[in-house]
Order: sequence, then structure tokens, then C-alpha cells
Amino acid sequence: MACALFLEQATRFFLFGFASFSLRKMDSVHSFGVSGLLRRSPHPEIIYELRPNLDTVFKMARFQTNSTGLRDKEYRREKPPGTFRVAVLGDSFTMGSGLEIEETFHSILEARLNGNASAPSHEFINFAVAGYDPRQYVATLRHRALRYDPDLVFFCQSHPFEGFHADRHFREPYVVKPRTHPFFESFFLKAVAGSRLGNLFRTKQTATREDDRPGAAGDPLPVRKTREIYSQLRQIAEERAVPIWIILLQHHDREKSETTRLMRLAQRHGLPVIDTSTAFVHTRWTDVILNRLDNHPNARANELFARVIHSRLQERSFIERSR
Repeated sequence: MACALFLEQATRFFLFGFASFSLRKMDSVHSFGVSGLLRRSPHPEIIYELRPNLDTVFKMARFQTNSTGLRDKEYRREKPPGTFRVAVLGDSFTMGSGLEIEETFHSILEARLNGNASAPSHEFINFAVAGYDPRQYVATLRHRALRYDPDLVFFCQSHPFEGFHADRHFREPYVVKPRTHPFFESFFLKAVAGSRLGNLFRTKQTATREDDRPGAAGDPLPVRKTREIYSQLRQIAEERAVPIWIILLQHHDREKSETTRLMRLAQRHGLPVIDTSTAFVHTRWTDVILNRLDNHPNARANELFARVIHSRLQERSFIERSR
């Protein structure tokens, strides 16, 4: 028993440092679906959304939501005069899983563009929610983000052609799951399960997944779904006269062929793409993730995201035009 307790605490300290001695912080290292932060969305296509007026801890970082359930500060629905507003859509990478909100790339961009001005002239509004897939991004854009009259939309994807939920998730009513208490779970066993040693005890998946089987057009289902999404985005951009940019939030450079394929598909639909993986060519994987059990981008990765995106905004003169 003593050896087991020692291994458990040693693992926690290795992963989380002195925060591992805090019951409140350790009890916040949830999977998002059982974090107690969600409620059913009134829009079936969105499925679920963040509860409003939260002030808690999630993955050891302070987690707050505003009165409309956005993980951000309060923004007026009506855009202030002289303000350039960006609606930011995405999943946990964009929401800032495990980060303070000030550490996210969109908060960094907002602060950098506004400088020391007393009245902000740029607003980056965070509509991202962990676990969302591109169809939920589009539904969020239609039902929530467009109400804020954005001048630019960031459609942030963490992986090319990945992350689509099964269709049944959009047919079945969302049921809020009870909150778990990870403080009483074993992080040592999680670390073993996620290691190469753990892989020895897993059965390899050799069958082709249904989503990966080519359709009539010869493309896997995720590619066809992405094509449909981009077609919808182009229609929205034309109807509302608002540019929509695809932001690939990749904190590695391991998917070059898929990235190239996605960029070509987006460009055929008139959607500019920013691939952030170019900033991570010479970085170590462990330096840009939260910890060895959680590959979400950390604060350093978000700084690099912001640097690449800021550079592209300057290249396209969006910054100059927005002032």
C-alpha cells in the first residue's frame, strides 16, 4: 500500500508539480464531458454549450464564463463604433483547455493589437467549446457568432479531416453527465496506460473504420464532410459579406500531406488558410503540450500560434484596414 501511494504521488508530482498537493486542482483534471461545465444547447445542431457565469477550475486553470456562456470576458452584443471584431470558433485547442484565458492565442492577439490604448479597437470573441466538431462550429456561427456582427471569422481546426462526431450525436437529445472526481482516480495507471508499456496490452485495431471507407466519389467520409462544411462557410461568407479564415492549430508538423490536401480544398472554396505547424518544426513535443498525459497546446504553443496568425494578418493588411 505504501509503495502504491508513493508511485501515485510521484506520478502526480512529475505531471503537475506542487499543484498535485491541491485537492481542488487535482479534482479539476476531468474529461470535459464529465466536468460539470456543460448544459444542453437550445439549438439541437449545437448539442451542448458552456454554462453561463461560471468561476471554477478546469485542468488546474481558472475557468470563467460570461453571462452568455462564452469562455471570455463580457462583450456587448452591439459592436462599439470603430471596433474590429473577430469571432473565434473551435474546440478545446481554441477554448484554451488547461490554460488561463489570457494565455490563449486569441487573447494574446487581442492584447497585442490593442496595445496600450485605453479603448480597445479589436475584439476576439471566443465561441469555442471543447469537443465541438466542424458541424457544431457552423451551427455556432449561424446561431450565436453572427449576432455579434463580426468583421472576420476564425474557423479553427486542430487536425485536418478529423474530429467529426457520428450522426447519432445530432439525433439524440444531449444528456448532461454527472461530474466526476479525478482526485480519487489513479494517474499512475493512466500514465502506464498511455505509455508504450500500455500499448503492449492493447489489441491493435486492424479493421478499417466506417468513416475511412471511400465513398462513391473515392474520398473518405471525413473529406466529404469537410467539403460540405467549406461549401456552407463560403455561402455564409458571401451572404453576410464577412471573410472566414481556416486556422489549422497544429503544434507539430507531422501531417503535411493531409494539411496540403485540406488547404487545397479550402482554397477551392475561397477560404484562406493559416497553418500554424510551420512554427513548431524545431520544437520538442513535450515543450508545447500541457503534460505527458494531455497533448493540448500549452501557453508556449499558444504564443507561437499567435505569432504565426499575427504575421499573416499583417501580410493581408487586415490590421491596417481595421484601424
